[in-house]
Amino acid sequence: MRQSAIQAMLVSGLMAGSCFSGTAAFAQQVSGVSSTSSLFAASDNLALRGSSSSSDTVSPVSPVGSTQISEVVEDEIGPYDPLGVRVGRFLFYPSVTFWGTFTDNIDLSEDRQTGRVGSTDLDVTIQSDWSRHSLKVEGAASMSGYQTPNRKPENEESLGGELRLDLSDGTELTITGSASRAIEDRDSVDLDQSGGSANYLTNLHSGARLQRQAGRLLLQLRGSIDRSNYENDSSRDYNTYGAGGRVGVSLTDQVMPFVDVEMNRKRFDEDTNTQSGDTLRGAIGIALTNREDLSGEASVGAMVWKPDASATDNDKSLFVDASLAWSPNTLWTFRGGYTTEMSSSATDATSVRTRTVSLSADYAVLRNLVLSAEGSAAHETYNGISRKDWVLDATFNATYSFNRYAQLIVSAGHQRRDSSEEGSDYEANKIRIGLKLQR
Repeated sequence: MRQSAIQAMLVSGLMAGSCFSGTAAFAQQVSGVSSTSSLFAASDNLALRGSSSSSDTVSPVSPVGSTQISEVVEDEIGPYDPLGVRVGRFLFYPSVTFWGTFTDNIDLSEDRQTGRVGSTDLDVTIQSDWSRHSLKVEGAASMSGYQTPNRKPENEESLGGELRLDLSDGTELTITGSASRAIEDRDSVDLDQSGGSANYLTNLHSGARLQRQAGRLLLQLRGSIDRSNYENDSSRDYNTYGAGGRVGVSLTDQVMPFVDVEMNRKRFDEDTNTQSGDTLRGAIGIALTNREDLSGEASVGAMVWKPDASATDNDKSLFVDASLAWSPNTLWTFRGGYTTEMSSSATDATSVRTRTVSLSADYAVLRNLVLSAEGSAAHETYNGISRKDWVLDATFNATYSFNRYAQLIVSAGHQRRDSSEEGSDYEANKIRIGLKLQR
């Protein structure tokens, strides 16, 4: 899909919301080979939610209930939450956020350069209000101008949606799709190896998941197709095809052991590219749902990377994955995770294995003041060569709501890469102040 096609889809989504002056935040990371999300990523204002990473485990979906979305919204809405705008059987949540950003290392490189950037984010979320099935669409656009250094303005766009169809009692089909265009992460190792400057990266995603809950037995099938295009470097363009399944057995309504398998195919457009190959994963684990305010899952398993290059050996690894959320009371929410990914690399390594641990905490000091902190540490091991990297990221946020319609957001973060590869280290600090207007 060309840039104009993506912009056309985005404009059509935003036009529906622009009548109501504003948006609601639209964030998530577009899946990459082994990317680490960061406050400092060039596209952090516009990450696309809903894209499925090839190594993500999928949590079981609760059996379909009879509660309507409108009833859930009315029960959960707070005095500082946006009300949205009702149009028929849909709710629109528009917002606009004005950002001022200062960083002491705008390119995330060993040669530090300060940067001052002003940006405007437009967002809209559209949520269906149906008694059966559900549809959610999210669109975003960001426009950034540089005070220092002297650079051209950058525009980023994204559009995504999720449709859930309740086929029968206990059976549902979830279909996802998304498109985004943004500057690629400037700290990307693959970008560094290419020797070029950061390109606009277009990501397209489509996926489906069919799930059946029959008594205590859960059956799940899923698949996805993803496309990554680099506008000025077609040698890096590739497709990713994924397929997986899960079988689980409910011990109680809150505890479910499961077996999960997944296969992913990464295929570069250029046949001479040696990074094409397959990833196979298998795991056993246990999922928890609302067990003493704790939800999530943990699994252990094995994975193998099988490169297409006949002269290259397979790389194998054991892994542990976990994702947990805990809310001991209405004031605190904690989230933690541990993930393992393996895929190809533009370096001389046969593959790169990334283990990431993350932790976040939210605390409601007042009904209209929320403090949050999050951090992550990723260890990258490049198989076949001696390179090993640590990527550390920490962010603190404070959000003050004046009322339902306006928020003040202050964010401060630190990121660094410590690498055994000479010239790859960097350290960066960043401060952002934003005013968000929402409906």
